[in-house]
Amino acid sequence: MSILKYVLDKNRPSEELIIKQGQICLTREDFWSLGLSQCMDSNIGNACLKIVEEAARRHGKNFHIVDLYAVLTWKDKNVDPEHSLPENVRSKDIILFPAWSRQADEADHYLLCVLFVAKRERVFLDSLRPDGFGDETYRTIFRHIATFIDQGSWTEKTGRDLECFPQQSTGNSCGIYMLMYALSTCTSWPLTFTEEEVPLIRQWWCIQLMERFCLEGHGQRFAHWTEAASQLLQGTLEPVFRVSNSTTTKQTPSRRVVVEEDTDKVQQPTIVRDLHTAWYWVHNHRDLFRGEVTEPAFLQMNSEDQQNAFRKALESEFPEAKDDFLFIFQYQDDMETFLSYCVDTQGLKVNAMFLNQQL
Repeated sequence: MSILKYVLDKNRPSEELIIKQGQICLTREDFWSLGLSQCMDSNIGNACLKIVEEAARRHGKNFHIVDLYAVLTWKDKNVDPEHSLPENVRSKDIILFPAWSRQADEADHYLLCVLFVAKRERVFLDSLRPDGFGDETYRTIFRHIATFIDQGSWTEKTGRDLECFPQQSTGNSCGIYMLMYALSTCTSWPLTFTEEEVPLIRQWWCIQLMERFCLEGHGQRFAHWTEAASQLLQGTLEPVFRVSNSTTTKQTPSRRVVVEEDTDKVQQPTIVRDLHTAWYWVHNHRDLFRGEVTEPAFLQMNSEDQQNAFRKALESEFPEAKDDFLFIFQYQDDMETFLSYCVDTQGLKVNAMFLNQQL
């Protein structure tokens, strides 16, 4: 068995940590969405875009790639996309906007918009529509941003205008196409792959992540050349898991503990499960917030205090009873970014406030 097969093995625990470096935190479940025939999760998509960033630097490109989760909030009228852009955005050669399109009566779909600033050129890339762009709201937003950067006249292109533009005819690989479009744009590599090669390209992206990033405190245990990788395959090295209290820990015996962990999650009340999910997202996307974010007090309590807090929230008619479940933000726009993703997009039941005003 290769280390890649180990990572993508559906019979192994989904919560095993594969990468934890800085703000990047990826489990086996994240890798399933990238390496197997599934829709790519935006969390691992952002990690792949870090690879694209590094490749662009090696090619001497001055560029900026916007976070997938940031773009997702831009359809909210209370969110100003310009706040997500760097102060020196006008000095960039290339700006990439990877977008996760969610529309009524339409399948969810990844898209990419590229701004070539010096040429004042907008390129809209959609793997399903080589001569179009499947989300008019995003198209309008990206046009507005281009005008904000340079008020001159911009030209527009689509995939059809490129010399070679691989297209998606079936399946759920739009995220892979988006990554390849981004990589080609930032490195000038030709887009010559075919749809039949997408399964291998998925594996290539997984290997790039495994060999580029580490598991903090444990080194590059998923890079094929390391002794740790050999020990994992031999079963002599304990896996590392991400558990529900937002900490990283070793567990043994691993199989039994992980099953119990997943069972606990299923039995948790919705408000508690959503609290963990939302805090996990905040933890992995700190760069979206310009101010401090305070963890809900509930997550720092012991089991007995958590039960009391949960009972109090259910039985009391006063809003103060839910204070222990509050996400507290320093700035209102940070709170709105959080609510846009966690509530509007993911449907989580969470409470938030900024300063002394609760929503």
